[in-house]
Amino acid sequence: MKATILFLIAGFLFVFSLNAQSTYVPDNNFEQRLIDLGYDDVLDDYVLTANISGVTNLDIQYQSISDATGLQDFASLTSFNCHNNTIPVLNFHPNANLNFFICQNNPLTELDLSQHTSLFEFSCTNTDITSIDLSQNTNLRYLYCQGTPLTDLDLSNNPNLLEISARYSSFEFVDIRNGNNEQIDNINFFNNPSLPYIYVDDCEYSTLNWTNIDPTTIFVEMEGQTACDPLSIVDYVRDSEITIYPNPVKDFLNLQTSQKIKIEIVEMLNVSGKKLMTYDTDFDKLDLSGFSPGLYFLRVKTNYGFLNRKILKK
Repeated sequence: MKATILFLIAGFLFVFSLNAQSTYVPDNNFEQRLIDLGYDDVLDDYVLTANISGVTNLDIQYQSISDATGLQDFASLTSFNCHNNTIPVLNFHPNANLNFFICQNNPLTELDLSQHTSLFEFSCTNTDITSIDLSQNTNLRYLYCQGTPLTDLDLSNNPNLLEISARYSSFEFVDIRNGNNEQIDNINFFNNPSLPYIYVDDCEYSTLNWTNIDPTTIFVEMEGQTACDPLSIVDYVRDSEITIYPNPVKDFLNLQTSQKIKIEIVEMLNVSGKKLMTYDTDFDKLDLSGFSPGLYFLRVKTNYGFLNRKILKK
């Protein structure tokens, strides 16, 4: 009798263990794709978790998938393409850190990208996403968000951008003041009729080099501007007479001057021109550790006049 009970208990624990090691995949098209990729063998709504937890690259585009349940157990995922399905929700494993993510042509309404700090290329084109936060994705190079109901796009914390495509959208506010605009090779905001201004590092440079915008959209540098009016006070001090480094800066900003230049005061301003900090001593090493990452303006008053510089805080 005792042996029978022990056998039953062992059998129960074995079955429980099998279930605990399986991932529920209710969408038959999703599971069939996993079978095709060699991660499963029977269409039964389950896949062994061990078979998918180490997968780094998952391509399920054009599979008529409407439910991505099971994706949350892909713990090692770095590349994911679900282009052209009918998936309304995507949930990732906490350890997943995507560098390549294509989710275009899906009825997605929201996405949390904060865990994907290595994100290099991202497309949410033709989705229903209304809001997106890219502030944690500082490695982002390629962004495609065409044909979405997005109204705001803040890229001021994305200094590595190379390409932005946001045609046929509903943008009303776009900020690309990332301190590194000249690195961007291609930008396209055609057919955004509600977008009056795009905020940039240097409006003259952007106007000359970025022509894929509507005639009614203007590049400006600060809130309140209605035309390209480069943000600067006439510099009476040559660059060679004041060296400012490093830029971008993490904690301390160094200022070195020629013998004839005497710094009288240094001010830090935000992109709206609001004064945030005034330094009246120790000009050679300014402590910026308390500032949040983003673009700022440094105004240096000397015995020969002013010098203004854009500073990117990491």
